[in-house]
Amino acid sequence: MSETKHTTSIALPDDIRERLLDVGRVEWGTSFKQEDEKHIDDLRDTLRITREYFDIPASQDTAMHGIYLEGTNTVLAHTGMSPNSPQHARILAGAWNQLVDIASADEPASISLDAYDAGLLGDGGGGDVSWWHDYIRSELDRAHEFYSAQLVARAKDR
Repeated sequence: MSETKHTTSIALPDDIRERLLDVGRVEWGTSFKQEDEKHIDDLRDTLRITREYFDIPASQDTAMHGIYLEGTNTVLAHTGMSPNSPQHARILAGAWNQLVDIASADEPASISLDAYDAGLLGDGGGGDVSWWHDYIRSELDRAHEFYSAQLVARAKDR
């Protein structure tokens, strides 16, 4: 697998920058394999711990935050229901979308060059004009193939 290095300048909103620095680096993880009911019990426990930590009454309705496929209600990941969860979702969505933009910029585009048409070649000067016309056109065709192949190869190497 090849890696492409990118340097990108991104202006972060102050609240997002502060939250990122407060939390620090993160890593992905996975839970134990277990039945759905156990996952639900674990989620209930996480919600209880969050309510206790942030003094959110059990009777208060809360919203779950997360990242969703754009324009849908399809959840990719929940970030929770704490006061920090909306910022976490914004951070993840921003990072995800930045990576999508980088990946789409790396896709090789369909590249082709227009062939140069020498048009009508004159026959002034005498000699074997047909031979010279064929020779010039064949060299133009070879040059076109040569430069087109380089352009496609460079696009694939990006």
